[in-house]
Amino acid sequence: MFSNKMNDESVALLSQEMNDSPEDAPSAMDSRSNVHRRPISYQTIPLAGKLECDNSTFGFKSFSWRSFIPTYSPAKPPTLDDIPDLIKTMLEEKGEKRAAAIKRINELCDVGHKQNRVPMVCSGKWDVLTPLAQCLIQDSGDGRHFACLALNNLSVQPENKNVMALGSAARDVIGGLCKVIKEDKQTSYLCCICLMNLSFLEDSINNILTYSDRGMSPLEDDDSLLRVLEKLLVNSRSVPKACSGESDSIRWACGLLKNLAKSEDNAKLICKTEIPVCLLDNIRNSTTPPNLWTNNSLEEFSLFVILNLAQWSGSKEALLSAGAADVIKPIVAEGYLQGLAVTMATALLRQPIAK
Repeated sequence: MFSNKMNDESVALLSQEMNDSPEDAPSAMDSRSNVHRRPISYQTIPLAGKLECDNSTFGFKSFSWRSFIPTYSPAKPPTLDDIPDLIKTMLEEKGEKRAAAIKRINELCDVGHKQNRVPMVCSGKWDVLTPLAQCLIQDSGDGRHFACLALNNLSVQPENKNVMALGSAARDVIGGLCKVIKEDKQTSYLCCICLMNLSFLEDSINNILTYSDRGMSPLEDDDSLLRVLEKLLVNSRSVPKACSGESDSIRWACGLLKNLAKSEDNAKLICKTEIPVCLLDNIRNSTTPPNLWTNNSLEEFSLFVILNLAQWSGSKEALLSAGAADVIKPIVAEGYLQGLAVTMATALLRQPIAK
C-alpha cells in the first residue's frame, strides 16, 4: 500500500482551475469512475483527501476515500480596505477588469451594506465619485450600469447629497449622469432617480438644473441637463408607451423636475422650454382616472411639477398660455386633490397674472 500526496503548487493550480470553471472541474465521482482504467498521476489526483491503493498491476484493486469531496469557496466579499485598489483598477484598466471593479464598488454600498455609504463619500479617505463619473462617460454596458447603480445607492444618504451635488466632484457626477440620460435609453432612468435623490437637498437644485459642460446658459447649450430633459420628454410624445423603453426614464425625469421646479429661477428656465406642454400632455392623454393615480406615477409627478411651477408669477403665465387651466379644472372639480395640492391648484386657476 502507498500514499500519493499532492504538492502545494499542484493544489494551488487545480484549485484555481476549479474556481474559474467549477462546472468543468473533475468531481470525486468523475475520478472514481476512471480509477480502474488508468493510474492516477500527480497531475490528475483530486484536490483533497488521501487515496490508498494497491498498484501492483498498474491498476487499482481497492481504494478508500477520505474527505474527498472538494469544496468551493465563494469570492471574498469586498471591504472598505479594498477601495484604493478598486479605484486604481477603475482608473487604469478597461473592459471587463474595470467593470468588475465597479461591480465591487457597488457591492460595497448596496442595500445590504448601507453602513458603508457615508464613509465612502464623506470620510475624505477616498474619492470614489470621480472615477465612477468617468466610467459613466467612458464605458458602456455592464461598467456603466454598475456605475449608475453605485451612484444611485450613494445618493440616498442625506449626508452624501451635499458632497455629490455641490462638492468638488459634483460637476463630474452631474455631467456623467446627464450624458447617460442623453445617450442610453435603458440606463437613463437610474440617472434620473440619482439626480432626483440629490435634488431633495434644496440648496442643490439650481446647481443641478443649470449644469452645462460648456459653462453656458442651459437654454443655449443643447447638451445641458435642462435641454436633455426637454428632449427626453418631447421625444416621448411620438413614441408609443407600450413600445418604448423610455417610459421609466420619462417618469423619473418628471420626478426630478418636480423637485427642481421649487426654485423661482429654475421655474423661469423650465417655462422657456417645451417641458410645460409635455407635462400637460402627460395628464391630458392619460387613460387612468385621477382617483387611481398612484404615488410616483407619471401623472402625479407631472401634476406636481405644474403646481410647483404655478407658485411663481412668471411661470404661471406660461402654464396658462399652454392650457393648464383646462387640464387642472376637472381634477379640482372632482375633488381628487387634497391638502396643499388643492391650495396650489386653486392659486393657479384664480390668481391674476402679474403684469
